[in-house]
This record gives sequence, C-alpha cells and structure tokens, in this order.
Amino acid sequence: MELFKISDGPWETLFDGSFQREHEVAVYSNDKSTILVLIFEKHGKTVDGAVAELYKVFYATGELESFVESLPRELLLLTKHNEKETLKFLLLGSGPTYIEWKEEQVIQEIDRLLTKIDTSSQILADVTKAYDISVEELYKAKAGVKKSFFSMPLLIPILSTNYHSEEKLAADVPVSFHEFIVGLTRQKSKVVEPITLFSKTLVMNGSKEERHHALQLLTEGYLLSGAPVVVFDLENNFKGLKFPTTKIDELKRYEIESEPIGFPVRVFLPVTDIKIDMNKTDPFGFAEVFGFAKSKSVEILAASIMKSNISGINELIRKIKGLSGSEFSEYEVNRTIRILLLIGKSHPNLFEGTNSVEEIATRKVKSLGRGSILDLSGIDEKTRMVLAHNILSQLLEYFKGKEKQQGLKTVVVIPDAKVLLDEKISPSLSKDISSILTQFEKNGVGYVLSNESELDFPQTIVQNSEAQISFIQQNDCAVQLKGRKGYRVLLRPTLSSNDAQMQSVQAKTA
Repeated sequence: MELFKISDGPWETLFDGSFQREHEVAVYSNDKSTILVLIFEKHGKTVDGAVAELYKVFYATGELESFVESLPRELLLLTKHNEKETLKFLLLGSGPTYIEWKEEQVIQEIDRLLTKIDTSSQILADVTKAYDISVEELYKAKAGVKKSFFSMPLLIPILSTNYHSEEKLAADVPVSFHEFIVGLTRQKSKVVEPITLFSKTLVMNGSKEERHHALQLLTEGYLLSGAPVVVFDLENNFKGLKFPTTKIDELKRYEIESEPIGFPVRVFLPVTDIKIDMNKTDPFGFAEVFGFAKSKSVEILAASIMKSNISGINELIRKIKGLSGSEFSEYEVNRTIRILLLIGKSHPNLFEGTNSVEEIATRKVKSLGRGSILDLSGIDEKTRMVLAHNILSQLLEYFKGKEKQQGLKTVVVIPDAKVLLDEKISPSLSKDISSILTQFEKNGVGYVLSNESELDFPQTIVQNSEAQISFIQQNDCAVQLKGRKGYRVLLRPTLSSNDAQMQSVQAKTA
C-alpha cells in the first residue's frame, strides 16, 4: 500500500501483505528506530481507513521484566537468545488509533502519534535512571544489534497482531472491559465506573444533542474495551466517531489523560450494504407497515415465506404466482403480487439479498472495537422500522447460536428508540423489537437506548434496564445504577469529534 508523505521520513517498507486472510497489513520503519503498523479497513477495493500504531524501539539491558510490569504504558519486551548472547528489545507503543484514509487526515494523525511517542520515550528514559537498567534507542546501537532486531522472523507477526483480531471470529473472543470515566462531580471528584454497568442503559430527558453526547460517550467506552458497537443512526449523527476531537482544553478541564482518538468505523448504507432479508421478515408486521394487514394477502405472504428460503421480493413474487388455483383465489394471489410489485418498485433492490451479521457485529481489531454505523437517515420511517427489526432479529439469531461466555459480545445503540418502537406503524414489529431487546442480555448483547422521556420506552424495557442517565441541565445528569444509590455527574467530553454536542453543552466545573 502506498504511504502518504508523513513526517520523520523516509519510511522504508518492512512488510506489505495480509494476515489472517481478510486484513491487509503494512509495516514501515524510519531511521529513528520508529516502526509504523497499519491495518487497513477496506470496502471492496477501496481503502476506507486504517488502524495505526507507532512503536519506538530500544535496545535494553538489565532486569527488565519487573520494570515493565510497573509501568502504566503499553510496552512489548522481546528477547533474542543464542549460544553467544542474549539481546533484549523494548518496544514502546503509542496505542492504536483509527484514521480515515485521506492524505490530510493521515498526515495529521501520524504527526500526533509521533509527538506522543517522542514524549513517552523521554519519560521512559527518565524513569529508567532510577533502576539498574539502561535503554538506548535502537538507531544509536551497534550495527549488529540493529541487524539482530530486524532479522527476527516473528517480528512482523508480533507487531501486526498486537491489536489485531484472533484467528477465530471476534464475537467469540472475550472482551476485556475497562473502567469508564463518566465525568466529574460538582466538587471536581472523578466518577469512574466499570463500563459493563451500562450494558442495558436508557438515556432520557434533555435535548437531542445532549442525549447524543451520552450515547457517543458510552459508545466510546465500549469501543475502547474492544467491544464492537452497532449504531442505528437515524439522523447521520455518529460520523464524528471517526475523528479525534479538537477540544483538547475541554478534556483537560475534566482531567482526562487519554489522547483524543478516532475509532474504526464503517458506515452501512441501505441497498448497497444492508438489505431487508425477506426470509427474516415478520409477514404480519410487514403487512401492518405497508397497509394490507386485514387482507388475505397476509396469509399468502406468510405461507410463501415459510415454505422455503428466497433471495428477495422478486423470487417471492414468482413463488406466489404458483399458489394460484390452490387454497387461495386467483384474485387474492394477483392482489398480493401487485402490492409486492409496488413495494419493490418504491424501494429498488432494498428487498433483494441478505445481510452479513458477522460483518456488522464482530470485532476486527483486538484493542479497539469497531463501530458499525447503520445509516438509516435516508429512508422513510415505515421502511426504516422494517429494516431495523430485520437486522435486530438477525443479531439475536446470530448470537443465540454462539457459545456462551462471560461479558458482552457486542453492543447495540439506538437513538430516539421510539421511532423504531412506534406502535402506530406496526404493533407487531414494535412488540417484537421490545422482546428482542430484552432477550439480548441472555445472548451476550448489550444495548444503549435514548428517548425524550421515560414514558417513550415500553414498560418492559424500563423494567429490564440496569442503568438510567437522565439529563437535568446541559451535561449535568442523574445516574441511576441498579442496586445503587443514584448520583449527579457532569458528563465528560468525548474523545472523538462531537461538534454539535460541544456547541450546545458548555459545562461548568467550577
């Protein structure tokens, strides 16, 4: 993969190929002992972005094992031994970040990582002075030492898989959940909770922008823990997840030590990336949405879908044609065909094909979860409800078939959930979506839902929830966790870009 002209070059290619079948990887080094690893996120032949990490390489001597364990930073310790000598190498990592594959953004983000790792290198050098060890940047070491490092045959796999998914599917790999910085109290005490306490969360009250702030904050919390997050984006509000926030001062005010970060994100668009799979469609809910629930066509539709798998609405029509003269009259069959032809014509190709739940909901990167944004902003509310139900039911079916494990396999985020739970559009789909959400927990799927008011949630969802975030004013919230006394907190800023929220929320911590 051709590399843009980033700083601290020239960069020499150490490796350019693929690991674990589906991911292209490139590894580069410069003359200052810095290694750049890129794992590319591709859609077809187009590169959408890449997860990037920098490593600074040191030649080290002394008892390093206990020293490394004492540092709160990401380090790799490699030892190379033969009959003549034992060499130790210390690799200081910048931590992974996601970059949209555009020249200006790649250059800007790599510059930030270079600055970060240079600062960390200086800190490392200062800390080692207090120990009986020494570290020397590899480019300053003897030629034989440098050659010994770069000639290690396992070097590339180690660096490339340090944050890459395992051989098995990411949904089957346990997620290592971290503590989550919620924000500050008015007395400026930091509020930290295990992110898993928010595995069934309702966000309510406040403005739409304020609720979005909480959703994006929780989304980041799960992504940082390595969990994939599926966002049903109704208004195209989550695109900022791709980009690090520029509000550095806001982060400092909330005592956030983490660097701004953009996350691995793929946007799924109706028709091109996601479909309404007719095999997974509730025929009665479908009929309610499209206005023929009180006709014989519902029975015809149900009979045709249940008899065999179909590739889409066109094949469904062909099968229905074969029903004429049997238990259904020719008039009823033809009426059903006309309805389906009209639906298919109004939504070209949306009902033709299936969805890859594995692609939508499984982890691609070991240290960071990937955000799958289902962009439903461009379709009407009725079709949107059918599509959302379709994908939610497929998620439940997919994870029901997986081996049970502790923790969550993925998390679903739905802003303005009442839109997808609208009984006026379809009582059947509304009830079934509520049922799916309550079944998620038993199958390793969490959810975060928002609405304008608690009254907008079905009572079963309210009773099933374990965390509630209720906005009082701006980012001042009441947090209620199951079995715990409620508390107030000023929600912290997001690490990724959230310009709309930052414009509307001017938090006062003083």
